[in-house]
Formats: sequence, C-alpha cells, structure tokens
Amino acid sequence: MFNNRHMENQRRKTLVVPAVDPRTHEGTYTCTAQDSFTQTSSSFFLPIKYAPVIDRLPVQTAAVGGDAKVACWFNGYPDSPAERWMKDGQSIPVDRTRFNPARDARYHTGITSYRLKIYNVQQTDYGHYSLNVSNSYGSTTCHAMLKDPAEIIDLKPAPKQADPEKCCAESGVSQLCQ
Repeated sequence: MFNNRHMENQRRKTLVVPAVDPRTHEGTYTCTAQDSFTQTSSSFFLPIKYAPVIDRLPVQTAAVGGDAKVACWFNGYPDSPAERWMKDGQSIPVDRTRFNPARDARYHTGITSYRLKIYNVQQTDYGHYSLNVSNSYGSTTCHAMLKDPAEIIDLKPAPKQADPEKCCAESGVSQLCQ
C-alpha cells in the first residue's frame, strides 16, 4: 500500500519505482505479509529529496512590543542553515535575543519549516522578509510579510441590494458609474 491505496504488482518481493516523481511517490508505504497462520505489516515514510518548493506563504501580524514569528514551509528537504533570513533585502543580525532563527525538518511529513522569532517587535520590524533555501537539486526563495495588525483592513462584501440605482444614490455614486 502507498498512502492507504493498494498498489499494482502486490505479489512482488521488491518494490520498484521507475521515473520517481517526488510529488506522487513520496509518502508512507506499507508492506504486508501473510500466510495461513498470521499476518504482519510494517510501514515507513519514503522521503525524496528534490529542489525545494515553497509549501505555504503566510502573512504574519504582531503588535509593537509583542513577539512575532515569521515562517516559511518547504518541501524537498532543503538543507540550508536557518540563519539566512533577510529583511527588506538586508541580512538580519542573528543575536538570539531579538532575532532567533530555527529550522525543523520533519522527515515523516516531508516538510521543512524555517522560522524567525522576533522578540519585542518594533515599528522598524514591519516589512518584507525573505529566505533563500537550497539543496543539491536546486534552490528557491520564500517571501513573507510582517504587518502591524492595526494597518490590516478587513473588507467585508457589501450587502446585496435589490435596486442598484437606489444603492448608488444612497452611496453618493454618480449615475455615470452605474
């Protein structure tokens, strides 16, 4: 079985994966053996190393004086050190008292996370953060934002109006824009 799906050629004693595609072949494999008396199974996660691919790109928020965490997640097992974060194109001094980078490779999921913890956020900490990661197959750059929560505008959809002319008139919208 692979990721809880039966595979073809189940009677073989050896699993052969021709033309490996990391996006479809990386995962949990289970080998089950049975005879007329008993059955046993064993599972393992097959990690496949390939050029890093960004998995998630969140926008982070934190208030001045609080702590923040800027993070990027990658597939492909990048092996770059965590101390390569940049802010607005400039290297960040890693002093572990204000800026504390970390890397966590989770081989059972195939996701490697890189985090930058920022203690006592200042107004100058808001901006664009980036991290370039690589392995022997390639490289990629993750871009993330740290924003002041007071500057984020939550736009909600306007209520649906039955009469667009009335809505425009009430909102002060010119007849030309209708």
